[in-house]
Amino acid sequence: MNLKALFLAGCALSLLPLPVAVQAQEAAQDTAAQAADAVEATTPLETFVSQIDIPYAEFTLDNGLTVIVHTDRTTPEVSIGVWYDVGSRNEPEGRSGFAHLFEHLMFNGSENVPGDFFKPLEEAGATGINGTTSNDRTNYYETVPVSALERALFMESDRMGYLLGAVTQEVLDEQRGVVQNEKRQGEDNPYSVISDRMTATLYPADHPYGHSVIGSMADLDAANLDDVRGWFRSHYGPNNAILVLAGDIGEEEARRVVTKYFGAIPRGPENPEIVAPVPTLPERIDETVTAPVTQPTIVRTWAVPGYDNTDALGLDVVAGVLGQIDNALLDRVLVRERKLFDRIGTENSTLARGGTFTIRGQVAEGVDPEVAGKALDETIAQFLSRKPTEDEVTRWVTRFVVGYAMGQESLAGRGQALANGKVLIGDTDAYRRDIDFYARQTPQDAFDTARKWLTRPVYALTVVPGARIVEEDAATRSETPSAQTPSAEASTEATGVVRKQRMPMPPLGEPSGTRFPEVTRTTLSNGIEVIYAQKDTVPFTQISLNFPVGTAVDAPSEDGLFGMMMATLDQGIPGRDSASIEAEKERLGLSLGGGATVDESSVYVLTPSINLSSALDLMGSVVKEPTFPQEEIDRLRRDYLTRYDNSRILPDALVQEVLPRLIDANSPYAIHQGMGDPAVLASITPAQLDASHDEWVRPEGARIFVVSDLPLAQLQPGLEEEFGTWEVAGTAPPMPTRAAPDPAPPQIVLIDRVDSAQTTIAGGQLVEGVTSDDLVSLDLADQVLGSGFLSRINMNLREDKHWAYGASGSFVDQLQETSYVAATSVQQDKAGPAVDELRKEVTDFVTTRPISQEELDFVRDSRLRSMSSWFSSAGGVLAGMQENVRRGRPDDYYATLGEEYKTVELDELRADVKAALAPSQWVWVVVGDADIVKPQLEPLGLPITVLKPEDVLPPFRSGDSGDAEEPEG
Repeated sequence: MNLKALFLAGCALSLLPLPVAVQAQEAAQDTAAQAADAVEATTPLETFVSQIDIPYAEFTLDNGLTVIVHTDRTTPEVSIGVWYDVGSRNEPEGRSGFAHLFEHLMFNGSENVPGDFFKPLEEAGATGINGTTSNDRTNYYETVPVSALERALFMESDRMGYLLGAVTQEVLDEQRGVVQNEKRQGEDNPYSVISDRMTATLYPADHPYGHSVIGSMADLDAANLDDVRGWFRSHYGPNNAILVLAGDIGEEEARRVVTKYFGAIPRGPENPEIVAPVPTLPERIDETVTAPVTQPTIVRTWAVPGYDNTDALGLDVVAGVLGQIDNALLDRVLVRERKLFDRIGTENSTLARGGTFTIRGQVAEGVDPEVAGKALDETIAQFLSRKPTEDEVTRWVTRFVVGYAMGQESLAGRGQALANGKVLIGDTDAYRRDIDFYARQTPQDAFDTARKWLTRPVYALTVVPGARIVEEDAATRSETPSAQTPSAEASTEATGVVRKQRMPMPPLGEPSGTRFPEVTRTTLSNGIEVIYAQKDTVPFTQISLNFPVGTAVDAPSEDGLFGMMMATLDQGIPGRDSASIEAEKERLGLSLGGGATVDESSVYVLTPSINLSSALDLMGSVVKEPTFPQEEIDRLRRDYLTRYDNSRILPDALVQEVLPRLIDANSPYAIHQGMGDPAVLASITPAQLDASHDEWVRPEGARIFVVSDLPLAQLQPGLEEEFGTWEVAGTAPPMPTRAAPDPAPPQIVLIDRVDSAQTTIAGGQLVEGVTSDDLVSLDLADQVLGSGFLSRINMNLREDKHWAYGASGSFVDQLQETSYVAATSVQQDKAGPAVDELRKEVTDFVTTRPISQEELDFVRDSRLRSMSSWFSSAGGVLAGMQENVRRGRPDDYYATLGEEYKTVELDELRADVKAALAPSQWVWVVVGDADIVKPQLEPLGLPITVLKPEDVLPPFRSGDSGDAEEPEG
């Protein structure tokens, strides 16, 4: 994972104010040159890139544990990350998936922290609790209030040094089942075949990167206690680990507490150096495989260098200019001009010592894949025959660096940036190497890197509609096997945890409460209200111009019109086409666009504050003067129809189409889903969009929300200039009145998705008569029943039964309707029992096993302790301000919410739950192979309707003219 990958994962850096507009050079297209002329030249990238800094201290304990400390006293919290130098690359033949399996095992308790690790962490108010495994490393992380720092370090040290006594046969079988369901859930995506075939073809089977991280079913089945214990002893010692602490802690305190909890753990064996040369295919390989996809997909991919070689960074830039910036060569030639692909993009995926450079495109309807593939090869050859322009390189680098800098609010991201370089290449400052490299890239550099690596033999894969490739799956038997008979040592420990006594679990301090900034309201001269909060962690400004109308304004015959109008606002303004607009956004380092929900709509901008004037000017033109070019409407329409077609094969999309209509046939959230009716979108004209804009995008009723490092006095003149003079013509347009609810009677709709790898289940009900006050208490009940990792639903289906990778339930609280929905994805042979268990959990929750005082106290304390981190980001503050206005709450609502949680009484909460939930009235949607699933559902005693996926989301085809054809099927 390189700097680019860290940014995409939400990483963060410290950055001084950013002068981000850059002087454009010769552009590849006239439109790009036109936009370049409009942008003022300011300080080059190198200047502000040199200001990026993450200060840290680093030390090593006697046992070899490396500790990195980044101090930031802004908020009373600390992000903790433990990184182990072990991943799937370390797995020998026959032991694939062990590193990932251990990621799961290490969450299931240690010798002095028995049971699930989530419970004491959630009690402490920890947020972002998780772990990940890659080819190269395994990491565990959480962000905790300072009052819980010692507890979290005690727990991390216990699973590092005192784990094996807690790894029993029962725990192994449980987590093996969870992992195998995770694997099947991934395989249920038809496009998973692409990564499988890439790995198998580009890397030899005996290469460290020659197998998947999650491993094979056979190897997971074969794992026994001797295997997993030996694996742990070989790889997880402190000398193979890095501990990162980022936040409200200094080096001296870090030395004290880390030594206290980790110092006594003995060293383990040293992980051997991995030899992982970058392979080159002897010749081009062409392969065609089948999968239940709706359109052919074409892939071109190469094995390329890893993070230990700066050519990997150069390939990031190559991927950016070839397929990621707006109007990049692949999109311009193959999508916009020749219309051979509906969408196409690039990705440079970087591991420590290798990676893959991939081009992937979805072939347009009616196009011969062979023709499309040949055109793709020709376009790649064209790219390799000329240098990219300076403007193309600078746009990608600017967009990337500005986005990377915006993430600096995240303590976890800063810690991740430091740890990533240390664990992968032994360089804590690698993030600086990376960003300096990007800033120095020239067109010649990018061209030379592309020629060096992309002229080698390519793996050319075509995926066409057909049957799914299925791995032999022994775990679909009714019970997950326990593999080999456990050893004598294992047998003696199989019934309980062997403990090595340590110090007691550290106590918790008092919660620090929510920190929500002061909100200021003012009004522009035409009456538009401005709601503002200052947050100066980063030098950025976020503005959302909200309108009190959403997609619910569309008549049934125009479903999708309003959403398309909002989506195309930024596709053309007087004198500027979409390519010119997008190029300017990239040069300025800003994000800008429009969107709509059922209830409201908005135009949003995120910009470095130094470019605020240019951002407001562009935002004002997009809001008030959109031109709705026909060619852009056609392009976006094709993109939507492609996404619609893709969604027809996805279980979640099928559920989302059916379940809301069963819960309430008259719900606006059921009627106005996605972007609308494909038949409507296929015939939308610029005149229709223009009329919709004139009717609904108006200053009456509009509000402007702003979160910025700049004071309001500095922002207001620009807001007044762009929006204060917008002429008010009347009153705010009204939203339609919703019809009375119409819930369906209890039933099961089974969608027959042949050859599914898993069965997807969702059930729920309409919740009527719920007020905002009720939702405060129901939020706590929600955590107990379904929405937390420790919820009854998840612990039942994932941890106890290990039928699912995860299961959840939650109140879906929308402005015009509240519902409750529970959902999971389970192995096929457990579909019926899983529905029965979900029904039982909800029924018990309102009858024989209601929420207990212990459960209420636990989730309430967890909520109170975690609130300190709720609004650590400017985006979180903006969302909180909008939600307060949406709900009619006071601006200080979140500051007082903790006191409301404290007043919730058990009897009151139980009564609220009983009034809200009626499990006997639930409706269900199940997506799976009907031959396997239907016999399991019949004993449940509910009416069953069987549908085909095409009954739910009919295939839709459109001609070049945009006229709708008759649906197939």
